Amino acid sequence: MAARRLTVCVLVATALLSSATLAHADESPTPLGSPATSVSASGLTLDGAMLRVEVAGAGAVSPGLATVALGCTGRAVVRIGGRAYVACGAEGVVVVSLDDARGPVLEGRIPCEGEAVGLFVLRGHPWVELARTEARPLDGAALRGAGADRGVGVTPSRAPLEALRVPRERASSPTAEASEATSTRMAPKREVDVFELSLGAAAFLTVGDLGVGGIGRGSLVRRFDAPIALHLDAAPFAFGTGKKGSAAVIAGTALVGIDTAFVEIGLGIGAAAIPGRVRYDSGTTNSPPNQEVTGRSTVVVPSLVRIGARDGLALSVRTNVIVRDSLFAFGSIDVVGQIPIADRWALLFHGAGGDMGTAEGDVTMRYRLTETRGSGAAFVTGGAGYGYVKGTPHCDPIAAGSSYAQCFGAEFHGPALTLSGEWRF
Repeated sequence: MAARRLTVCVLVATALLSSATLAHADESPTPLGSPATSVSASGLTLDGAMLRVEVAGAGAVSPGLATVALGCTGRAVVRIGGRAYVACGAEGVVVVSLDDARGPVLEGRIPCEGEAVGLFVLRGHPWVELARTEARPLDGAALRGAGADRGVGVTPSRAPLEALRVPRERASSPTAEASEATSTRMAPKREVDVFELSLGAAAFLTVGDLGVGGIGRGSLVRRFDAPIALHLDAAPFAFGTGKKGSAAVIAGTALVGIDTAFVEIGLGIGAAAIPGRVRYDSGTTNSPPNQEVTGRSTVVVPSLVRIGARDGLALSVRTNVIVRDSLFAFGSIDVVGQIPIADRWALLFHGAGGDMGTAEGDVTMRYRLTETRGSGAAFVTGGAGYGYVKGTPHCDPIAAGSSYAQCFGAEFHGPALTLSGEWRF
């Protein structure tokens, strides 16, 4: 009787141990190539960037061998139910449907944080093995080997640890981030080895006359790696036309200067066609006073001073000296103030005028269309102001055969709309 009871206990213990073993085996990963990863009546074969699937004849529309293009080089494959999962390294995991009546179909790709190098099945779900590449500083690491055993080596340094700690502290401080962004916006770095092509105009309807006018400007600037900039400018080129007549002004200059991140100073030479002046000749007893128009063309000597960053907070002043009646004279002054107000936005105040026949003042907004400020950058500027264009005077005799003359010239002015664009390449 005791022997029978002992036999029953042994059988029960054996059954319980077998159940526990089977349960533990069900939770362990299924290795590749095991029955769980194979197609029951067919198989999966990786051939480079192709997955070959053996399709059984029973119930299949097109029995035989089907091929699916993966778009990547497969490293491992596993099947769960009606899907095949293929590890493709840096491309992640490709999923292929095996239940489609037409045959295997590529469903899509699952990105991974690392390289997918292997696959396995755990509790009925697919898992992917990932390989990652890490970089770590060597300074400060413990030195081992023959030299270290003799006490010869380097002293561990805390510098790399401190260098890694500083960005974390800055990133965790919103105040530090805002301060750094403001500093970059107000004084961005100097863009070098670029061309700057800009075109702009201010158009207006004349006040007090039925007419129109416009003041345009264009420039091509080359900023070299060295602190040097070359300017080729056509500014201003202006016109006005109406019932009182017409007017035209054009000037072209070349200027070279020292160009740094926060200061630019330049000097050049050019020529201009501007409104002439009326010259009065003193008369004699037998010859009354005479009036005539002179100085319609002139030599121009431009100068430029900029204080502040080209794309940041800056004030630039440009002056033109002209030649009239064999004497140097003041031609014009052009002042631009720029205040950055956001990452891509800047507020501009502009005023210009003088004895070259044009004057203008406007307030505009400048917007950067691109992420970069260097080659490939594009800007657009728009706003409103006031424009003025003066024509060359002409003199008519008061009476036929008389030496006395009266002189007058057309003037055009009115509220203006301003638009300009800039492209860097």
